[in-house]
Amino acid sequence: MEVRRTKVVAVVQARMGSTRLPRKVLAEIAGKPMLYWVVKRILLSKKVSGFIVATTNKQIDDAIEEFARKEGFPIYRGSENDIVDRCYQAALKMGAAGEDLIVRITADCPLVDAKLLDEMVSIFKKGRYDFFSNVNPPTFPDGLDIEMLTFDCLRRLWQATRRDPFLAEWFRTYIVQNPDKFRIGNHTYKEDLSRLRWTVDEKEDLEFVRRIYSELREKGHKFYMDDILRLISKKPHITKINSRFIRDKAYIDALAERSRGKR
Repeated sequence: MEVRRTKVVAVVQARMGSTRLPRKVLAEIAGKPMLYWVVKRILLSKKVSGFIVATTNKQIDDAIEEFARKEGFPIYRGSENDIVDRCYQAALKMGAAGEDLIVRITADCPLVDAKLLDEMVSIFKKGRYDFFSNVNPPTFPDGLDIEMLTFDCLRRLWQATRRDPFLAEWFRTYIVQNPDKFRIGNHTYKEDLSRLRWTVDEKEDLEFVRRIYSELREKGHKFYMDDILRLISKKPHITKINSRFIRDKAYIDALAERSRGKR
């Protein structure tokens, strides 16, 4: 009997309708759309066996589908706000099942680090976790966020969030609020770098990322967290471009609103 090999599937969550920086996932960085670099950097991974772009079924995201098909990227289109369902259906489309590992990465993280991803996959497998991330609590720069879970765990999450739009939208909330139901792990860095902002939510964030790609252009897209840290240690003024913004502000605000009974 042939033994089925465990897959590692990256689901790249992307949409054009960002309220703070609309159309950001196709914004140009070093001559290519941001989504292009996210995928190419994920493909530097030695452990990811497949990926899929998961966008919404809204008309504005036709542009994402057009771009993905042009590049030959697999794509799934589904709910805009039910992030859990979109991730679950995208994983199903990739043939994921059982103990296959689903890696969730958002398309506004064009500095995603494949070495970090591979390191976390190795730790995940050794620890036999259900859910593993580097954001609970965060110690890596904002923009290197990685969440991974078994397909079985994703299916349980999907079943548990069908009647709660808030939990369906904010992906990991149900899991971290129910540690008795899941084997949860968190990857931490040797020092707390969570103050560093490498994600793209504001126009200043895009300016920062464009500067990083420009400074490291000789490496193409094959640079990693350590390369960026060396760069900003030599040119610390670069970090001031977008340092005024608060990490996870949208999530913090949503939690506060929910606690006030408005959601």
